[in-house]
Amino acid sequence: MALMSFSARLPDGSVTEPWGAHPVGRITYDRDGNVTALVMHELRNEADGRSSPPDTQAEFSAYFGSYKVDVARGLVTHKIVGSLGAAHASRELQRNYELRDGVLTLSFTRLRDGLPVAHVLSFKRVSSQRP
Repeated sequence: MALMSFSARLPDGSVTEPWGAHPVGRITYDRDGNVTALVMHELRNEADGRSSPPDTQAEFSAYFGSYKVDVARGLVTHKIVGSLGAAHASRELQRNYELRDGVLTLSFTRLRDGLPVAHVLSFKRVSSQRP
């Protein structure tokens, strides 16, 4: 699935796009219970051959592992096996999820400066082909 948007709702109610208006990313879930996620700031993407600005060098997340879905609670848990971000290394990430009309929305809350910030990532299906 391709990343469509990444937003953060701050404690004052304002909404920001911490990785730009057009962040880049993919998340893949397979039938064997494996997950791979790669998401980055729109300026961190170097696919066009240009170097990213120094202030965006840390604006990415890349990890893989396994996943389990708890349909009753609307939660997906990613068990991280490998990560390029220390914040995700060797641990579980729980995400609220909603799948509607080919769009997967993952949401979670993290503390920033001791205050809760709600994050929302939306992904669209890249291919509807199934093996």
